[in-house]
Order: sequence, then structure tokens, then C-alpha cells
Amino acid sequence: MLFLFNSAVIMFKMQKLLLIDTFNFLHRAYHALPLSFRDKKGEPINAVYGVAAMVINVLGTVKPDYAIAALDGEKPTFRVENFTAYKAHRAPMEDNLASQIPKVFEVLEGFGIKPILADGYEADDIIGTMATRFSNDDCQVIIVSNDHDMWQLINKNVIVMSPTTNGKAEWIGAEEVVKRMGFNPNQIPDYKGLRGDPSDNIPGVRGVGEKIAKQLIEDYGSVENIYRNIENVTPVSLREKLLNNAEEA
Repeated sequence: MLFLFNSAVIMFKMQKLLLIDTFNFLHRAYHALPLSFRDKKGEPINAVYGVAAMVINVLGTVKPDYAIAALDGEKPTFRVENFTAYKAHRAPMEDNLASQIPKVFEVLEGFGIKPILADGYEADDIIGTMATRFSNDDCQVIIVSNDHDMWQLINKNVIVMSPTTNGKAEWIGAEEVVKRMGFNPNQIPDYKGLRGDPSDNIPGVRGVGEKIAKQLIEDYGSVENIYRNIENVTPVSLREKLLNNAEEA
């Protein structure tokens, strides 16, 4: 960014804020490395080792000015209170993984990365809040996660870095989302409301799959606009599905 001051040109470096989806890192590391990775006491450290390796790689690639590790709070989220089936199909965390979390905290703090969590909220909520609050023309936000839910946060100042198993990374910006999904990042929540999201146990509209959901988003732009123009939706069978499952959309 350039500013003119007394006929002189002063360049200000755009700041970089790194937001790490910590449990996404943790689960990937745990399942990628064998439990034979253990410390002198015989306790498993495969996730700790994997997270440390990924953090080193990410910090070396991004070179951020600030870095935060977002975590899920310990208490149930407000989503569970409003929708009891939310993520209800997921198995509890394995003891061999849970026991490594305190050590992962130590690793993150050793790299100068501040872990942040809030009871009643998920890491996604923290990342979403931070990305919205701090992304601007003076600060680029880099979200590190393989969770496609993060794509809805992408804009000109927010990008997603998705680590791969070979140590490299895939960079997802607004153009990549449009190429893959057929619509803009901020329309992803509407798409998931229609199609549902099996990974989070969100049902969506019964009988509306990926193809129909994409077409509806392309035609109407949002769920709200679909229902505002529900009489124009064809065929009639689709209109009836939308009307009968309005609460799920």
C-alpha cells in the first residue's frame, strides 16, 4: 500500500494474520502418523509431532505477523442447544488423542501462537469472528484448514490455505470457490441449507441434492430469495419439497 506524504512515497507492508483450525490439524496429524510415535514415558505423541511439523511448514510458508490457534470450547455449543442432532453422529475423541492436547498447547505456545477458545463456541466461530473483524485492505487473513466450511469466509482479503499430505498446500481464494462450486463464497451457507451437510448431520431439504441446490442458488441467489419467489419455482414437485421442508432450509 502506498501513501503520499510531503511529496515522498511511503510504502506500508500489508500485515498477515494466520488463523489455525487447531483440531483440524490435530485430527489430520493423529490419523496420518502411527501410534508408535511415543515419548520416553511411552505416551503417544504422534499428533504432537504432526502438529509441530505442520506449524513449522505453515509459518515458513506464510511468515505471518500474527498467529492464533482456534479451538473448540469445552462446553456444548449453542448449535447443539438449538439443534440436538448437530454433529450427534460423531464418535467421542479417542483417549490417545485427547491425552495429547495439553502437549499440543505447549507446542503452539512455544512457537508464539496464542491458543484461543470460548465455551459454547467452536473453532469455526472464533475463526469466523477474527476473519471478519480483522480482514481489511491493511491486513490479509490466512485461514489454515482442510474444512470446506471455511470457504464461506473467503473474500479479497481472506484466503484459505489447505495443507496436503505431501507437505505442500492448496490455496483457495474466491475464484477457486466459484470454479468448484459455481457460486460465490458467501452463498455457501445457503447452498448447505438446501443440500444439507452430512459431516455436521444437517439434513437440508429432503429430496434436494447437489445439482438442484446449485441451480437454485444460481437462479435465486439465496434461500431467502427462493422463498420470496416460491411461486415461481418449478417444477411443482420441487416447490412442494421446499415448502414442506422450509424449517430445514
